[in-house]
Amino acid sequence: MFDEKLSADKRQALLYSSYARIRCYFAQRADLKPDERERLLNDSSESVRIMMAERNDLDTDERRILLQDASESVRAKMAHSTQLEVSERQGLFADPHDRVRSALAQRDDLTPEERTALLQDASGLVRAVFAVQGDLTAEERAVLLHDPDGWVRSAFLRRGDITLAERQQAEAAAASSD
Repeated sequence: MFDEKLSADKRQALLYSSYARIRCYFAQRADLKPDERERLLNDSSESVRIMMAERNDLDTDERRILLQDASESVRAKMAHSTQLEVSERQGLFADPHDRVRSALAQRDDLTPEERTALLQDASGLVRAVFAVQGDLTAEERAVLLHDPDGWVRSAFLRRGDITLAERQQAEAAAASSD
């Protein structure tokens, strides 16, 4: 984040620039004032709002604004945020866009209930992303190994920690479906 002191005129010029890229750079400043933060959180440019979502100093109200953003890209960026409390993540599990739920599936701090929700997600993409992330319990591995979606099973089998027994089960299941 930038620490160069800027005059009030220069700050206003950057904040109201017609170029989103300039507003993106301004959004990275550590010394944003509350009115500047509010303006950037509600900027017309998705890129600027994504830059705000990348900040690690968002307060609860700012996170709420970004979690309710119309853009799935902003919500997906927020799904990665380490600042999110479990209660703040809950709405993202019901998000209509696979991309947002897939971003959640990449987290390593999921609760058991959140992990179960991802295993049961209607989207094969979300389950496949979950299948390749971090440590899985024996129960989760079994669910993924027998997932009805071949793409999910294939993603799971690409893990580096697949056991010989799991590989044999997958081969037997593939042979029986031919």
